[in-house]
Amino acid sequence: MLLSARRWQERLLLWTAGAAIGVVAVLFARLADLAQAALRHLLQVSLLIPLVLAPFGFAGIGWLSAQHDMVFPLMISVIIATSISRLLSPPLYRTLAERYL
Repeated sequence: MLLSARRWQERLLLWTAGAAIGVVAVLFARLADLAQAALRHLLQVSLLIPLVLAPFGFAGIGWLSAQHDMVFPLMISVIIATSISRLLSPPLYRTLAERYL
């Protein structure tokens, strides 16, 4: 049983699938880091740019999803939403209010 070729084939398949999922998770995390860096750069240019661009980005992602039944745009929207929520902390809200209200 321990040296069965079929068993080892199943184990190899599971380990390969696990490694592939790990690689995809790392790539997804790197993509999230890039999205956060891009948003941080936009916020340095102007605090209003992300607030103006976000609706267009979400509309574009929704359109792509409806047209192509793709999951990838939904993943991008999660990255964007996570980046915005992490960067728009309470001190930043106060800064926005002081500057523009």
